[in-house]
Amino acid sequence: MANAIQERDQLDPRRLLAVLTAVKKGDFSVRVAIPGQGDDEVSVLANTFDQMARSLRASHEELAEINRTLERKVTERTVALHDALANLRTIMNNMVDGIMVVDEQYRVVLANPAFIDMLAVENVEFGVTSVNKLFAREVVE
Repeated sequence: MANAIQERDQLDPRRLLAVLTAVKKGDFSVRVAIPGQGDDEVSVLANTFDQMARSLRASHEELAEINRTLERKVTERTVALHDALANLRTIMNNMVDGIMVVDEQYRVVLANPAFIDMLAVENVEFGVTSVNKLFAREVVE
């Protein structure tokens, strides 16, 4: 019994509070660690807390690695998409055939230089200029 009381005295509530605060702030390396731990309630509590802190640290490190991997993949795929878009723009801009894309409101959202040249128009604002304006007639729905 004296040993259990001595162990309980070694778990200073201020130390426990400091350890809990450190874990709350993300420092998962701290431990309660009671020297000569036994099987009394305080020792079990200290051991359980230390196991929880180790588990949280492992989970935190795993999530950090998953995040780094995800960020790397997003960067790689973003670069690939930009490259593909640049290739498509190059192809479209160098085609001899005119191409125009319109939205649901018949506004020009995309047109290549060949299309602009065919119509001999200037100041086509993508997303603003209406097909009606370009062709000077109503579009049949």
